Amino acid sequence: MERTSQDSSSRVGRVVNIGTARLENLYRRVTKDQPESPRSLHVKSILAMQNGRHDEAAQLVGQAALLDPADADHQRQLGMTCFEAGWLEPAATALNRAIYLNPSDPEPWFTLGQVFDAASNKDHARTCYEQCLALNPRFHDARIAMAEMELG
Repeated sequence: MERTSQDSSSRVGRVVNIGTARLENLYRRVTKDQPESPRSLHVKSILAMQNGRHDEAAQLVGQAALLDPADADHQRQLGMTCFEAGWLEPAATALNRAIYLNPSDPEPWFTLGQVFDAASNKDHARTCYEQCLALNPRFHDARIAMAEMELG
């Protein structure tokens, strides 16, 4: 049976809806008794980002970071959200905070490398990717980024 583009599109739509439904389920569990807690705002931010609403996502996770400034996860999420939106300077600031709060987490090192790479600062990007790999030698995306930098 031949698939039409309509079939593919509707299948993709169902997959996205299933993913969103799972996130919404998680959101309900996390926010059950505290809809404005830092964790609740963080989860709302992830949902907004998944739906391409970067302004809303940054605002929500920014509020979470203000309420709980010692939480590296909020800073990392803010940095990732800003990077996805193309806001490189605020992304770098938030990711540096995440690294300061939890220097052994390879994820913000990797994303900071992406920020530097997008800003054409290859030396800083390489340093971040190397640090990411020093923390987790199996961090596949960092290996790919390093290989792409070598290829030029």
